[in-house]
Amino acid sequence: MKKFEYKIVSGVMKGMAKMNLDHEATEEVLTGLGLVGWELVKAYTYGKSSGLAEHIFILKRELGPDRPAGEDSAFGFVE
Repeated sequence: MKKFEYKIVSGVMKGMAKMNLDHEATEEVLTGLGLVGWELVKAYTYGKSSGLAEHIFILKRELGPDRPAGEDSAFGFVE
């Protein structure tokens, strides 16, 4: 049976009020994670009580003999 680990990251926001998604910076983060085996499985935006939007990305990667659970885990933002 396949086993996976999951990571949740927020989009990189820009502007003085941090109201706009910084597409280039977010793309860099997601590309970097993809290069170390993470796969984007869902992306969504939700409105916060402050009226600002937050962009959330859920990623997963398979655990296996070369990546056992607990080793090189999802904890920490940058691999």
